[in-house]
Amino acid sequence: MRLRGASVRAGTTVLAALCVGASHVEGSQPGLTGDAIFELTRPSDPVLTPDGRQVAYVVTSADPGSDRTLSTIWLGSTVGSGRAREVVGSLWSDRSPRFSPDGRSLAWITRVDEFWEIRVRNLATRATRSLAVGSEPPGSIAWSPLGHSLAFTRRDAIPGGADASVELFVVPAGGGRVRRLLRDGSARGKIDLHTRLEWAPEGQAILVSLDPSDGEAGDTEIFEIEVTTGQARRLSDRRGPDEEPSVSPDGSFVAYTGYDAVDGHSGTPRLYVIERAGAGPPRLISRTVDAPVRHPAWSPDGRGIYAVIGEEGDRLAIFGLDGTARILEEQVEPAGLDPASPMFSVSRDSVQPRFAVVTSSPDHLPQVSVREPASAGVARALTMANSSLDTRSLGKVREVRADDRVRGWVLLPPDFEEGTRVSLVVDRRGGESGPPRRGFDLDRQILAGAGYAVLWARSPSEDPGALIQAVEAGGWVGSDRIFQLGGRAGGDGILARAPWGTAVTPGERRERIDGVVARFGAAESGGT
Repeated sequence: MRLRGASVRAGTTVLAALCVGASHVEGSQPGLTGDAIFELTRPSDPVLTPDGRQVAYVVTSADPGSDRTLSTIWLGSTVGSGRAREVVGSLWSDRSPRFSPDGRSLAWITRVDEFWEIRVRNLATRATRSLAVGSEPPGSIAWSPLGHSLAFTRRDAIPGGADASVELFVVPAGGGRVRRLLRDGSARGKIDLHTRLEWAPEGQAILVSLDPSDGEAGDTEIFEIEVTTGQARRLSDRRGPDEEPSVSPDGSFVAYTGYDAVDGHSGTPRLYVIERAGAGPPRLISRTVDAPVRHPAWSPDGRGIYAVIGEEGDRLAIFGLDGTARILEEQVEPAGLDPASPMFSVSRDSVQPRFAVVTSSPDHLPQVSVREPASAGVARALTMANSSLDTRSLGKVREVRADDRVRGWVLLPPDFEEGTRVSLVVDRRGGESGPPRRGFDLDRQILAGAGYAVLWARSPSEDPGALIQAVEAGGWVGSDRIFQLGGRAGGDGILARAPWGTAVTPGERRERIDGVVARFGAAESGGT
């Protein structure tokens, strides 16, 4: 990523890290195997209370008995001491945690048998209410500013087998009649199931991204929907998608992401700010950044905008309204089961704000980190037990450099000793569609646990041959023992290639990676 003329500073101080495992502990045993698919638990979708003193997040795991991926909701304190704990858990799926504006209640989406519903729980009394029960899962949910209502989207199947449409609803948080505000395909436009729902501070309007009926498909604009009447007012207007509205704390401005579509081609999403009253053109905020910008959220004091910068891995930054950008977190994990959830959360405390993200690296398991933008506070970790993975050592990552630039990374086996050479797996999953993930990848770790070094490029445009030569020059691998994972068949010097097919269930994932290890092992020993 290049930040042209930007003020960039990393190195914030960790206030809390709710860890899911560790990269190494004393007395650990090296190597992960395919069984780790059923042992690993992953956090995602962190959400802070408005005061920043608690964080809720989703934890996913694979159940070997049912061969399904399950999700529960955990809660941890960002101050004091103690462990994170599970607060919501069912036999199916719990996701999309959202704190009420006073932080006393938690709303989430859950599945019960064949039905989906929104539930609201008082965290002190544990009294729980069910809202908006239906056969289709809600997409996005959002509390009103005073906590009296919840807005949500959901598909509504049209009788007769026609395609389902997406609708916007409001329901009282204490229970009551569900009221529809907007129907997909109405005169006001189409709404996406996972669009961001942003209440205006006064609670009289909801901002969404709509595909207007008078525009081209995918040419979305920012609209403001009045809660009482359902009337829609357009705030943005150009050829190209405008999405993810975020209203400033005083309600005067709207930040959003979008780009100008030229001849039907996609562009790079950028960060804009427009006056909510509609006076004046939008201002480009991310002009110093040559990378996609997504998920904007205003700082509590209204002086800056948090956002994710995505290029060769995602970074969390805060933008000043003058266009300067400061990096706060170098590696942010993508959203989990909920596409509508942001990749981070910001507290509403303007004096001592905090943000929560899920971070990871190739040789460290994902963890929920809660930090302050300013470098203050004492590090503390609330550990969530991760079964036998706590006693395993992980492979260690090294940079692969050429021409004084980082061209890629290689993950070495956990018990690798300098001066030895091991077999190399070139990870080409994803082809030319985009760079491979730079964070924790369980499949790479399983291959490293089997004794392989795993190499992947920083960008699809990198020459794999040049990367292989750089790794060989480092003395880590043997030139006659090179394998390929995914990508196109062929390639000079490749001993064997394993295609990367689709795996739906955890059991299929284990069979796939175990099959890859067996295939490479057979080729190395001279088998078929």
